[in-house]
This record gives sequence, structure tokens and C-alpha cells, in this order.
Amino acid sequence: RRAAGEVVLRARGVGKSFGGRAAVREVSFALRAAETLGIVGESGSGKTTTARIALGLTAPDTGAVEIHGRPWTRGDRAQRRDVQVVYQDTLAAFDPRYTVAKVLAEALAVAGVPREHRRARSVELLELVGLGAEHLSRRPLKLSGGQRQRVAIARALAPSPSVIVCDEPVSALDVSVQAQVLDLLEDVQRETGVAYLFISHDLGVVHHLCDRVLVMKDGSVVEEGPVGTVFSEPAHPYTKELVAAIPRLAAA
Repeated sequence: RRAAGEVVLRARGVGKSFGGRAAVREVSFALRAAETLGIVGESGSGKTTTARIALGLTAPDTGAVEIHGRPWTRGDRAQRRDVQVVYQDTLAAFDPRYTVAKVLAEALAVAGVPREHRRARSVELLELVGLGAEHLSRRPLKLSGGQRQRVAIARALAPSPSVIVCDEPVSALDVSVQAQVLDLLEDVQRETGVAYLFISHDLGVVHHLCDRVLVMKDGSVVEEGPVGTVFSEPAHPYTKELVAAIPRLAAA
């Protein structure tokens, strides 16, 4: 488990344009071990581009990203293992021909786990996410959406990362299953000290899970702070609009 408070991922003034249009402008944040930082905003706000920059999938035009104080270097395998991702689409995330055993074994091979230890480690990972050895032989299509997302989380945990980028990880799930997966993410964080960069359009989910939040609009961060403060005392008109659209938050 990593020491709480250590900055594991930092963005310094990152910007990115596509076809002359700025998708992200001067975005900065620091993500600490065992912390969950939410990024919220409507479609087109820049939150997904920010996530891709954090993952090293998109290179920023300006600014920089650091992992443990070192520049994000796309060819650095250790850094690549240290920042993992869980996506929204649980079916598209897996090769349908693979069993869960193969999905996890492949991730563990990349992480450098010797072949003879991969099955035992796979079972450990499944147990960490509330599944068991009986799921190893199943293929993604034979699992429920919630089970697939649990396997996706197990796969992300295989290299023992410092950061998991969660890109709308529960938006495709039923509400009751959403709650289970959010509780699971909290349990995993307590167990491992992993940090989450949590991308979502759902303020209710962010309010439940996140410690701090960045509110993005038109590629820029318009407000940031502790999640309770931002949602109970929003300062920016756009944040006020978002919060007012969710009565249960406005009343919280």
C-alpha cells in the first residue's frame, strides 16, 4: 500500500487542440495516493481528452504529465504498468474469445509475473473484486455487466498500478449494479492505496465516490476543490447549473 498524500500523477498546464480547436486548455491537477479525483462536465468539455493525456494515449501540445515526479515517457514500460484504465463499455474491453483466465494471465505476463504464479495471482485478483476461481473458465459474454466490470478492475490491478483512470466505469450498468461497483472501487482503494482519476458526467456518482473534483467546461477547469464544498457551495455559474439539475445533491 502506498503512503497517502504522495503525489502519484500530476498534470501541469496541459493543452491539446484537434483541427485548430482547443479540446483542453491549461489543465493542471495533482492526484495523490489513495485519493479519488473526479473530473466532471458535459460531453465535449474536455474530460475524455484529459483522461487520454493522463493515460499517455494522447500527447499534449503544451504542458506535461508526471508520474511520481518523472515526465510521462510513452516508451517507459514501468510507467505504462503504473497507470491503468477501466472503460465504460464492458464488452468492448475484452477479446470475446478469451476466457477470464486468459485475460488475467495476459495482463500478469505483461506485469512480469512468472507463468507458474499467474493462476494463483489471478484467483487473488478475482477474490479482491468479489469473484472467485469458478469465473476463470468463463468468457465475457457469459458474465453479467457487473461481473465484466469486476474482471476489468481485476485486470487493471494486475500490474499493481499507482493510478487507475476510470472512464465512465459505471454509466452502462443498472443503478443497483452501479452501487456495487462503486463500493468495490472504495474497498479496493482501502486495500491497495491505488489512486483513481474518475471521469464522469454523473454528479451523483462523483459525489458518492470522489474526494476532490475538477469541473470542466469548453476544455478548461472552471472550478475545483473538495467534492463536498464544490457541490454544497458551487462558485462558478456552470457548476451551479450542474448541481441545480440534481435535486438530491442541491439538498445535501
